[in-house]
Amino acid sequence: MKARKCNASNLYTGVSACQLDYGKVKGALVVPSGTKLPADLTGKALEELCHASALTRVQPIAFFVEFAMNGGDVATSAVGYGPTQANGVNARTDQFTMEKFSELLAATLMKTANSALGVYYVDENNVIYGLNDGTDILAPFEMSTIYPTSTPHPTSSALASLVVNFCHKDARKAIENLDFEVLDFDVFRFAKGLVPVKLVKQEGVKFKLLEAIGGYDRTEEFGALMQTAGKDIFSDSAITGVTYADGILTLTGSTADTVTLADPATLYDKKIKGIVSAE
Repeated sequence: MKARKCNASNLYTGVSACQLDYGKVKGALVVPSGTKLPADLTGKALEELCHASALTRVQPIAFFVEFAMNGGDVATSAVGYGPTQANGVNARTDQFTMEKFSELLAATLMKTANSALGVYYVDENNVIYGLNDGTDILAPFEMSTIYPTSTPHPTSSALASLVVNFCHKDARKAIENLDFEVLDFDVFRFAKGLVPVKLVKQEGVKFKLLEAIGGYDRTEEFGALMQTAGKDIFSDSAITGVTYADGILTLTGSTADTVTLADPATLYDKKIKGIVSAE
C-alpha cells in the first residue's frame, strides 16, 4: 500500500518587512482562460498583447470608481451540539462601477457572459493582483462569468451607470492564493481595448470607417495611416491602391460590397491601434 501524507497547513501571523499599501482598484486585465501575462511585463509588450489574436489577447476594462464585494466569506455550521466549524467559502462576486456608462462594453460583456476568462486587477499604484499557482509567473483569478449590470439612461437622482460583475470560479483560492506584483509603468497608458469598426461604402470605391455601434466616423483619424499602410490591411484582394482625402478612403480596384480590415496585430504593425473589424 502506498503511504499517505497529510496536507496540513501551517499558520503564519507575521507581517511583511515592506507592507503593501493596498490602493483602489482602477481597472482589470481580462485574458483567455488558461493563459497568463508574461513574466517581466513591459508597457510595450502589454500594448502588443492588446492587439494579439483572440486566443492570447488581453482585454483591458477601465476605469473603476467604486468597488463592492458580495460573498466570499467563510461559511460555518455546527453538527448537533458540537462547536461551530468552517465548512467552506461562499461564492464571491466582485462588483466594480465604471467611471462612465459604455454601451459597447455592456453589449460585449453580455455576449461573452458564458465565456471562461481569467482576470488580473490593477490598482491606482500599478500593483497587479492575481493568484500564486506554484510557478514563478503570476496567474489570473479564474472567473466563472463576467457580466454587466447597466442603467443606460439617467434617473432622477443619478447618471447612467454600468457595473461589471466578476464571479470567481474558486472563492477560496482567491483568498488563500492571493499574490501581487508591483509594475514600473502606468498600465492603462498602454492597455487599450479594441473598438469594433466597419468600412461603409459611400459610392463606387469610396468608403468611410465608422464605429459599429453608433456610427461615429473615425475616417479622419485613421485615413492617412491607412493610406500609408496600403492595400495589405484590407480583405479585398482586388484592391490595388489606397488614398485618403477629405474624410474619404478610396480603395482603388475594390469590387466587394463589404470590405473588412486585417487582424489587429497586422494593423498594429502599421501603427493603426485600438480598432478591430466588427464581426
